[in-house]
Amino acid sequence: VAAAVITLVGILTFGMDGLGLGPLPRMQGVPLCLGVAFALLQVGDLAVLTAYRASKAIAVSTAVGAILGAGIGSALVFQFGYSAITTAYLTTQASASLAAYALRRRQIGALAFPPAAATKDLRLLIGNGVAIALSTVVGSGVQLVMPLLIQPISGLGTVGLFRSVTAITVGAVGIMAIALSRDYYPSVATSSPQGLLDLPREQQRLLLAACVPLVIIGTLFAGPALRLVYAPEFATASTFFGLQLVGDVLRLTSFTFAYVLL
Repeated sequence: VAAAVITLVGILTFGMDGLGLGPLPRMQGVPLCLGVAFALLQVGDLAVLTAYRASKAIAVSTAVGAILGAGIGSALVFQFGYSAITTAYLTTQASASLAAYALRRRQIGALAFPPAAATKDLRLLIGNGVAIALSTVVGSGVQLVMPLLIQPISGLGTVGLFRSVTAITVGAVGIMAIALSRDYYPSVATSSPQGLLDLPREQQRLLLAACVPLVIIGTLFAGPALRLVYAPEFATASTFFGLQLVGDVLRLTSFTFAYVLL
């Protein structure tokens, strides 16, 4: 609710175009904010399913929500054009949230939190959450600062190449991070002290065995892949692509220890 309200205040203050959301009326921000709220509700239900190790339910809810949301959202944009983009976002997030809610109720049932336990959990969440949020801002901030450093040296064209490559590599890291959070993190959270020593080593070996061959293949075929995904002009970004793939491996291996700290 807080995130939706903050988004709405920003839209009403600066306008849709002022926030980089396109030349749309301010009232188009209402479905956008509702979509943000639904997205956060989905995160809550998926977190509960993760805690109960309901991997099948997570996969089903994600697939059903994505199919419904993409179908309805695409139909709206096709029928009404760009003006329906925020409504399409709302339907996409609402479909995903409702799918996660239905699967969570079916697998686990209703959740009840005693007031005293909820207050204690809230204090722990705020205490730990602030530090985690700040570390996330630092990690994401690198991706925002890099284009600012590149532009004075190489120009906007190079920034565009960098961002196009980043879209692929960051997306790949996001997929792997979700996979780790669904399986590896619950295992770490419930393991013994000895397990906290053994699990990261095993996970490191699995990640390296899976990622290093992909990095080699990605580096060798970076040029053709970028031509296929974007356009022939983007093949010049193959060096960026190879370096970021190596960085992704380092980032993923650091996640194994980060989850132990969490």
